[in-house]
Amino acid sequence: MDTKIKEHDRDVKQCSNCDTFGAKLVCRNCKAARYCSKECQTQHWKKGHKEKCTSLEGRLLNTKKNDTEPGSKECANCDASGAKLLCAKCRTTNYCSKACQLSHWKNGHKEMCLTPEERRPASIPIAEKSPSVPLCAICHENFSLHQTVELPCKHTFHTRCVSGMRKFAQKQNCPVCRTELPPRPWFAHEDAMRRYAIIERRLELEGRDWTALSKDEMVESKKVLVLLRKAATEGFSHAQCTFGRMLLHGRIEAKNVAEAAKWIRKAAEQGVPSAQYSMGDILYTGTGVKENRFEAATWFQKAAEQGDMNAQSQFGYLLLTGEVIPQNRDEAVSWLRKAAAQGDAKGQYMLGLYVEIKKFLKK
Repeated sequence: MDTKIKEHDRDVKQCSNCDTFGAKLVCRNCKAARYCSKECQTQHWKKGHKEKCTSLEGRLLNTKKNDTEPGSKECANCDASGAKLLCAKCRTTNYCSKACQLSHWKNGHKEMCLTPEERRPASIPIAEKSPSVPLCAICHENFSLHQTVELPCKHTFHTRCVSGMRKFAQKQNCPVCRTELPPRPWFAHEDAMRRYAIIERRLELEGRDWTALSKDEMVESKKVLVLLRKAATEGFSHAQCTFGRMLLHGRIEAKNVAEAAKWIRKAAEQGVPSAQYSMGDILYTGTGVKENRFEAATWFQKAAEQGDMNAQSQFGYLLLTGEVIPQNRDEAVSWLRKAAAQGDAKGQYMLGLYVEIKKFLKK
């Protein structure tokens, strides 16, 4: 399906149930909800559209009534006017019925709902109200209050704020620079990496390895695998690389080299430098796959050209020795210098060794 759809077409032709674009079926009653199939229309009706569905004439009458009654409130869930029910916690959100209140609570109001006391500036410590303290651009609260996520555009927000924005905002853009938000698998990968880093740090501090996980850590590690597998299955290249490496080294799950090579190759074919290096290393050593050093050299070269220091030192070594590809010492030294400049220990060692041998031969 063509993803370059005009912005005004996105809002008009999107399925109200599954968000698929190009929905042609229209609800006969309200004339507002669109669907891509009869099955989606049936599912949406059962999910709650039955209670929200209002005919065009009914909406016009509600609008007129709203105009004549200045104090009339709109329902936060279905936008119907004359909403009299009030959320008992936040005291700011109105509903037309209990069904709408329950639906809105499940769809995200539960995370956003705050009492008047929680919203008062006096309840925030003085240090957090300081202008020098960075605040989330969406909720204007201190970053230290909740978990944060940094988008590819380098702007940071609370994770729950971005999740809420993805659910309810019509345009999926960064609130600061208007850059389009990354795909959903990106968020799953970020969440998995955050959970993984917490477990890894705890193991380092307590001097344990991955075979000595506690019951809670086991549950958390399973969530990491589920999130990574989901993001990898949806085609996100960095998740494919991370998931493949975990399988390759036996982190969290039992070691599975053949499965690891499959996911790493998928990521390498999408141009991820670290995956290209890992693919080259697997083929060079014949780990779980048939050894193919010439193809390995090709992957090392691709990763080296993208700046991966491990690939630069390995490709430089192959050029220096002429073991797999034709020998070219000048080019080899050039790649080793690049790896050494990035702090690669192997590249620094081989470059130093080559210089010392060259001096010895001159004598």
